[in-house]
Amino acid sequence: MNNLQIHSDDIHRELNSKFGTKLPLLISAKDLNGNVVFANDHFDILEGPGFQGFIGKNIFDLFPFEVANELWMNDVAAIEGNCVIKKIEQVKHSDGKLNDYLTLKMPLVNSRSSAVGTVAFSINISTSSLKLFEHHNVDTDLSNAIKTLKHELLAPLNVINGFSQLLRKEISHYQNKALNNMVQNILDACEHMNGLIQGSGSSSHTPSDIFELTDICQQCKDWLDGMALEHAKSITFCNTASNTTIASSKLGIRQVILNFLTNGIKYSQGNHPINMMLSMLDEETIRLEISSTGKQLTIEEQSQIFDRDFRLKNLNKVKGQGLGLSIVKQTLESLGCDMGVTSDDSGITTFWFHIKAYTRLHS
Repeated sequence: MNNLQIHSDDIHRELNSKFGTKLPLLISAKDLNGNVVFANDHFDILEGPGFQGFIGKNIFDLFPFEVANELWMNDVAAIEGNCVIKKIEQVKHSDGKLNDYLTLKMPLVNSRSSAVGTVAFSINISTSSLKLFEHHNVDTDLSNAIKTLKHELLAPLNVINGFSQLLRKEISHYQNKALNNMVQNILDACEHMNGLIQGSGSSSHTPSDIFELTDICQQCKDWLDGMALEHAKSITFCNTASNTTIASSKLGIRQVILNFLTNGIKYSQGNHPINMMLSMLDEETIRLEISSTGKQLTIEEQSQIFDRDFRLKNLNKVKGQGLGLSIVKQTLESLGCDMGVTSDDSGITTFWFHIKAYTRLHS
């Protein structure tokens, strides 16, 4: 454990002062040998020695081999890939029942850019308040269910945000740009998710921001490079547009790009990169397109792919609800953007949208 030391008591005090003693989130850190160097109070919910008993123990001494090996392989993937990974992990609670946890893991590196451990954030999705929708009358109680869901999502989001701030302070003396960028990406993603949660229940966006579309494209690429690597893929970004300033909804446009890129990572075949490109359609209009290689879409599939609940028949093994592209369509329509999809004989499918470039008026 001498290769990674975290001031657990200080972090516990600051977390408890900000969020109370029982956070609805598992937060932990391990060194390169699989020794737990930090675990927050919420680990008391798990079967085992309690959160204080986790600290200083090796993961293979805390869980059955099959469970420990799965957890540790996810840590190894984050370390070797030098990226943030997302996994569903199963652990047993003190009542003996298995629970599914959505977990984000990222590597911790020192001033020489060498990995010294991992940090993980895990939220229980077995008892998500999404199940409220199964028990509520949709016509009368949907609003209350959405409010409850927003509240439950905001609590762990605030914890991730707060812990990332503490983590940034903890590792600030390393002066490591790559690690600082990882933590900043988490903080930026928290801000983005907070905007989505606060606006949940409405798919409309207002063009209230003036920003560079290139910056948003690069940010989306940075956020999803780890996911692409996990799927043995990569993302490329090319810009030939002469003016990429737009007046639109930064939140909405970012979510559209994230959706297109995520679909490209999940559904493309082979090791071909997912290509994102900005160009000028004409002097006043920017074209953004995201292309990936896989099965050619039929004309019928192209006409239905933006419909709610539509899913390609040969992709049932890929998890999803068939909602993403219908939300993309609503978002782009509310922003006054043309959009569409093409798919050619070589299996290259391209999602695109057009948006007006912004030109400041000179007095």
